[in-house]
Amino acid sequence: MNHEGPLLFALGASRAFGAAVAEKLGADRSAHEERALEDGEHKIRPLASVRGRDVFVIHSLYSDAGETVNDKLCRLWFFLGGLRDASAGRITAVIPYYGYGRTDKKDQPRVPITARLVADLFKVVPELTAKLKALKEAD
Repeated sequence: MNHEGPLLFALGASRAFGAAVAEKLGADRSAHEERALEDGEHKIRPLASVRGRDVFVIHSLYSDAGETVNDKLCRLWFFLGGLRDASAGRITAVIPYYGYGRTDKKDQPRVPITARLVADLFKVVPELTAKLKALKEAD
């Protein structure tokens, strides 16, 4: 594990909150690139090396005038996957507002528990990364 200090990223509309957290911690926010492509896809990546580092990512999941909760969820998921692909040591997502958090139990038949499904997305990132790496190495 790299003994340098942790890295802190604040995505999208969470930048102001991330700046306040960084100030309280006496830390800097790490640079990253994020933008929407013409066809609606997202490009997002860290600009700092994360290899072996502890990484914290701040990003709230709520809809606003600029993005839906689903756009923000995809952006966060892609960023976390990119961190894993770039060999970050430990990754912690700090989600001050967790969209879909209200649906944490069934209130009617056949209704999905979306809070659990969204949490499952984050568990899948390491598994998918390992499978894709294995497929790439097999070529």
